[in-house]
Amino acid sequence: MAEPGKNRVTLGDSLLNEPAKLLESGTVLGKYRLIKQIGRGGMGVVWSAEEKAAERKVVLKFVPHEVKNFESAVAQLKASFKKIHELQHQHICPK
Repeated sequence: MAEPGKNRVTLGDSLLNEPAKLLESGTVLGKYRLIKQIGRGGMGVVWSAEEKAAERKVVLKFVPHEVKNFESAVAQLKASFKKIHELQHQHICPK
């Protein structure tokens, strides 16, 4: 297993087909460093991460490439992301 922060993955890699090999704590994906997997389901894998330059915590969702072939799944994902961005609460930090 790679040292934390040493495992670099390009966004084109198959992140869901072999997650044990590609996604682990410390993996760097572009400007993000993965911290911890927080969920997994039929629509993908969810990780907490840190945006390095902004020094802020974010959540990243990785969905299978096959999802793009199902209009209803793409619409569901877009609707979910839109709702998430509309959330406002005293304990949710703005972008």
